[in-house]
Amino acid sequence: MSAQQWREAVLPKVAGSWNLHQQLPQDLDFFLLFSSITGVVGSQSQPNYTAGNTFQDALALLRQSQGLAGVSVDLAAMDSVGFLADQRDVLDQIVNIKHTMAMVEGELLAILDEQCRSTSSSSSSNSRPAQVITGLKLPSHLTATGGQEAAWMGQPMFQALYQVPDLSISSETALHSHENNADHGVTLDRLRTISDANSTWEDKMVAVKEVLLHQIARFLSLSPTDMDSARPLHGHAILG
Repeated sequence: MSAQQWREAVLPKVAGSWNLHQQLPQDLDFFLLFSSITGVVGSQSQPNYTAGNTFQDALALLRQSQGLAGVSVDLAAMDSVGFLADQRDVLDQIVNIKHTMAMVEGELLAILDEQCRSTSSSSSSNSRPAQVITGLKLPSHLTATGGQEAAWMGQPMFQALYQVPDLSISSETALHSHENNADHGVTLDRLRTISDANSTWEDKMVAVKEVLLHQIARFLSLSPTDMDSARPLHGHAILG
């Protein structure tokens, strides 16, 4: 990633949000920032976009610490409207690899309706949380469906999610879950090839490469089919 690419994604969020913070009146009923859950769960392939969203989350917290209205809404991928609604393959990739849930227009409007209500009747401008996070999938959902946990779930700040049961999972869904876990099956198949004494050296090398590609793709929130084994790691924004 070049410095220019970094600035093109970061500055609109950082400079734009900060200008609004400085120029708008201080007695606002609400001050909403459209952030993204990438600022929370990360996006290794888009660190510039992630940094901009994290700044917005911090700005909302700063405003509340100053007694001002401020909420950052960390949006998940939008399903029913916008760019991703017309790009189903991209939407499915984001949702499946990141293990998040897409939003529909009605959910977004409900969040905005709640957050835009005047806080004038509240005893404190900090009566609302500074950050509203949407779209996180529960670890219990992945356990019940046989899915592989996302990398972000291992972070300490998400450990409380492990205590929340997923009531939406039926026993039938859990029973047949592994049939849909294609990525997990591919990895197991390649590992068997590596450990098989009858496998040729060439087969083992191919299997090792595919396992690494799958693991790196998961880390980068990409599809394995989008990975180029001839491309160096720094070309995928992985720095040593």
